[in-house]
Amino acid sequence: MRVLDEKDFSTVTVEHLREARKQIIEARETHLDALGKRLQDPRVRRVIQSVITGDKANPLGDQDDDVEYVRDLGLIKRSPVMGYEISNPLYEEVLTRYLNSRYYNTTPPPQTFRWQHPDGSLDMDSLLREFQKFWRRNSEIWEVRADYPEAFPHLLLQAFLQRLTNGGGRIERESASGTGKMDLFVEYEGQQNIIEIKILHDYDTPAIVREEGVEQVLKYRDRIARNAPCYLVVFNRRSDVKTIPWEQRLTWETVTAGGTGGGVTGGTSGTGNGDASDAVTIVGC
Repeated sequence: MRVLDEKDFSTVTVEHLREARKQIIEARETHLDALGKRLQDPRVRRVIQSVITGDKANPLGDQDDDVEYVRDLGLIKRSPVMGYEISNPLYEEVLTRYLNSRYYNTTPPPQTFRWQHPDGSLDMDSLLREFQKFWRRNSEIWEVRADYPEAFPHLLLQAFLQRLTNGGGRIERESASGTGKMDLFVEYEGQQNIIEIKILHDYDTPAIVREEGVEQVLKYRDRIARNAPCYLVVFNRRSDVKTIPWEQRLTWETVTAGGTGGGVTGGTSGTGNGDASDAVTIVGC
């Protein structure tokens, strides 16, 4: 593996580091492969699943034996601001790819879906609409065999994004226990988009989840990419969800912080946001 020729004394850039990380991951070095296999340990599963989902109902504590075990393995670290999170970006990428590899490999090739503008640029609105249809067709069947059922929505969406944008894009992730969310930064051929994933549980109030999500995704955008369009993907995981018709589950609307505007439901129309305003497209699944 090599990013620069041994006689090349060019300044090392961020892109060089990203390429090096990509080569390490794709080479599946023994050390990294062993980390992936650790994920089948029930103690590891419980902790990592909580970190991925940002579970607020069952927070991870410093005196938790499982947490201590996973920390000793070097898989997580404690952030004074975020709580427990994956110890470094390389491990986060490896663990995510290991956990969603089945979904990634089963997802049809990119040309199956409508996700690009005529000029080849990324059409995130169309991509997420395609995911809504994909979720409807496959989620209930695939979830039955999920190793990490609570994190299944997060892993399937990431696999879908990776599958479609893998040739010219990258995904950066940010999640931590107790935050109630996962943030994704998606870049494709220079285009930047922000996606936040939230779960609607039985104990949640839908309006509060939406309001909290809009505020969180805009804060993340302001810190990562000020002009990037924002999307909030909310997965309904309530116990009665299967009694709700899919036409009501799959929703699409645009809201602004502190109010709403141009709401459209049913996933039949609506547009994303292309500027730095406080507009967020909410995608219901």
